[in-house]
Amino acid sequence: MVVYATTPVRAVLGTCVVDDIGAATPNVIWKLHGAKTGVRRRDFDAYFSGRTVAIAITVSRPRRLRAPISLHALRTDLLDRFSPPQSFRYLTPCQTQALVPDEWARHCASPRTFDTLSIGPFDGELDVAQAPS
Repeated sequence: MVVYATTPVRAVLGTCVVDDIGAATPNVIWKLHGAKTGVRRRDFDAYFSGRTVAIAITVSRPRRLRAPISLHALRTDLLDRFSPPQSFRYLTPCQTQALVPDEWARHCASPRTFDTLSIGPFDGELDVAQAPS
């Protein structure tokens, strides 16, 4: 997965591999994943307030790009008419190779090959300078 940070950053920050996607009540999701999220319980509860279902996306092999790819660069240099996703979108192999060529080569060389990678927004309050690399 290609990770895109929304406003104010507005850039692709890195990639990761999606291992699992699960759905359950917010309480169950917190019990299973809360300690690994980097989110305070009160913020989690506020985000899911009034919801009966929460989605958890488990990722591995996070990699930060050497330099973020700005929205301007995405639109002018790499992906014609790119519009940031509201949740996620699929990229073609050509788009992925143009966007993150080193990561694309790693994915293609691994035993788990992908025909497409998805791009998803990061809209949390994580300080980008402190994001795990």
